[in-house]
Amino acid sequence: MLFYDYHDAPNPRVVRMFAAEKGIALPIHALDLAGGETTRPPYITDINRTGQIPTLVLDNGFALREVLPICEYLEEVFPERPLIGASSRGAGGGADVDALHRLEILRNDVPSVHRCGRRNPCTLSSHQPITAIKRGA
Repeated sequence: MLFYDYHDAPNPRVVRMFAAEKGIALPIHALDLAGGETTRPPYITDINRTGQIPTLVLDNGFALREVLPICEYLEEVFPERPLIGASSRGAGGGADVDALHRLEILRNDVPSVHRCGRRNPCTLSSHQPITAIKRGA
């Protein structure tokens, strides 16, 4: 299995935290978002046609492309130290915690939106961060 990741993106971060809590060492392919790796082959044609991250490609070639299915797969394959829950009630509580963590991650990520449209700091000096958003402008 191979995990396609970008270190500053919030969704792959959730999977990395989940795997770390379970003690799973995921093999990682670090994507170059600034270089457009997710918008060209082989990523866009063979791995994830949406061009989004994260993606977990299983040993049989099947790709999981969303955080929750990736975490659920890892939970099923590595049942030690259950994080989602061993029952439907436990899984429901885990989904609640997942939603709260996503809100917190997104809340912390909002200030990093830049004029160039990238969610992370730009390396080009011509791209200045947005420091304030004016309402009604």
